[in-house]
Amino acid sequence: MVFLGLSGYLAKIGTQPETQKPRNPETRNPETGNPETQKPRNRKPRNLETLKLKLATEADAELISGIAHRIWREHYPAVIGEEQVEYMLNLSYTPEALIRQMSEGQVFYLPEWQGAPLGYLSISLKAPGQYFLHKFYIDNGQRGKGMGKVVLERVLAQFPDLKELRLTVNRQNYKSINFYFRVGFVIEHCLDIPIGGGYVMNDFQMVFRTL
Repeated sequence: MVFLGLSGYLAKIGTQPETQKPRNPETRNPETGNPETQKPRNRKPRNLETLKLKLATEADAELISGIAHRIWREHYPAVIGEEQVEYMLNLSYTPEALIRQMSEGQVFYLPEWQGAPLGYLSISLKAPGQYFLHKFYIDNGQRGKGMGKVVLERVLAQFPDLKELRLTVNRQNYKSINFYFRVGFVIEHCLDIPIGGGYVMNDFQMVFRTL
């Protein structure tokens, strides 16, 4: 979390206060002298109520695989390195691997907004009232807009008997960990899981409990 300091003008005793500067002064490129265009802020969409949660089937396996390859290659090299990213994509995100996971009980969803998929997720029942969130991925370009929270709320609404929801997240994946904290998850314990190829998943197991 970044804390921004407050700045202002200090007037000396017996002198007039300085004139306030404009809020958005024009800045110029020092080389060309041309005004620089300010980057637009990543504003939150106002119509998130139109976000839908589509139940995925085996016919969507190729689509999910493509989304996963894009998200993982953009986000995870900085967390686990490119070699492990490719290893895990080949291990868990081929269409064949995804279809197998569906047959083993994972229920996949495709969150959609304005007719386009935002990412993918999968969840399974482990015991009465206890679920496991195997996958929860939102497209990198849509992060920071409040969509992840809305998608999670849509997921929870699908399972009214849910009492506990667990997941694992890489201990170096700080952005995702902070998101899970914000929506009510807490850390249960650490896990170090060998996945073959000489790789180990160094994770936190987190849990969300309903009141």
